[in-house]
Order: sequence, then structure tokens, then C-alpha cells
Amino acid sequence: MNYDISNDDAVMNDINMLKSHIDLRKIFIDVRQRNRRQRIGGEITRCVSNVLKRVFDEYKSACKCIKAIKINNCSPREPYEILLEVELDDSSSNIYVNLLPTNSLKRSAPYIGSINKYINRLKSGYVYDMIFFIKYEADKGEEPVICDINYVFVKDIKKISLYQNWQLQTNMQTFACVPHTKPADFVKKLERLLDRLEINIVNKIQKKCRSKKKELIKLKF
Repeated sequence: MNYDISNDDAVMNDINMLKSHIDLRKIFIDVRQRNRRQRIGGEITRCVSNVLKRVFDEYKSACKCIKAIKINNCSPREPYEILLEVELDDSSSNIYVNLLPTNSLKRSAPYIGSINKYINRLKSGYVYDMIFFIKYEADKGEEPVICDINYVFVKDIKKISLYQNWQLQTNMQTFACVPHTKPADFVKKLERLLDRLEINIVNKIQKKCRSKKKELIKLKF
């Protein structure tokens, strides 16, 4: 006999919390230097995509609320955006991983363009866990090297406004890597960082999912 969970306010509240949590699994990665972004952007995209695939495989096995996951490549206009569509009890939640170039960066305010784009998306309903700011350089004929990586957790900057961009920079943390890291090395470090986030989230869910078969699972984060 199927149980109609839509009539159970407590369960629906937990499902909504789960959806909210999944929405936070978004990562904004700003890859600078336009003429070099395609190859390194592809590497980072694959890295993040693979981690998220594993996360949601774990979600599906641990929680019956999630019925399906579908991964699509987006249009050529946004070649670094991957859409993961997760169905949760007849409603859907979208997860985006974005690698967006910034054409409006100014030398006097190196992150201003990225920050404005981020805040505009935040105001439009986009939510991210972390923002990565990446700068890499290359001489002709040489493999590009990463010379500057910073990241910030969104929870530190949720109250920021368009006119307080300097506050974001004060909250930034330097990514744990040696300057002039090769892209492949950075991808490995990024994957390890995401793995730690993944393990924490999956563990939380699995602990909440250890329940009797006939009991509905309650998820709290």
C-alpha cells in the first residue's frame, strides 16, 4: 500500500529541507584569461561533474525521496554549465555547476566583475556553496600554470550587496596549492576538496536514513 506523503506536513517539511540542501550543492568557478579557459575549464568541469555524479548516486541509494537523476550538457553559448536535474516526489530541483569567464574584470578591482555576476545570480535565485576565483597564465607554446586561486564559502557573504564588493575579498581564502600549479594538479586538489564536502553530506544523509523499512525518513541538516 502506497502512502501519500503529501498529506504529512512533517515529512513534506523534511523533503523541502532536502531540496533546499541540494540547491546548495552549486559551485561557481570563475576561470580567468579567456583565450586559455576552454581546456582547463573542461578539466575542472569533468572533475566537478564526476564528484556530483557520485554524490547523487549515494543520495539515490540512501534516500527513496529521489527518483531519478539526469545530466545534460547545456547549449554552446554556455559550454561550461552542467545541469543535473533531480526529481523529488513529483517536483524537481536543479543543480548547476558553472565555469563562467569574466570579460568585465578591471585591473584596479580584479574580482569586481565576477562578484557582480555572482550577486546578480544570487538575487535571481541562484545559490552556490563556494565561489572559486582562478587566474592562470601561459607563455606561447607552454602549458598554462595557475598562479592565483581563491575561494569563499557563500555562507560568509550572504548579506553582501552590490556596493560592498570589498567585503567579499576580505572573506576569501587562498586555495591550498603551490603557486604556478599545473591545471591537472589543481584538478586533483579540487577533487579532494569536493570529496571531503561529499563525504560530510552523504554521511549526514545515511545516518538519517537508517530507519525501519516502513518508516518514512526524516532528513534534517
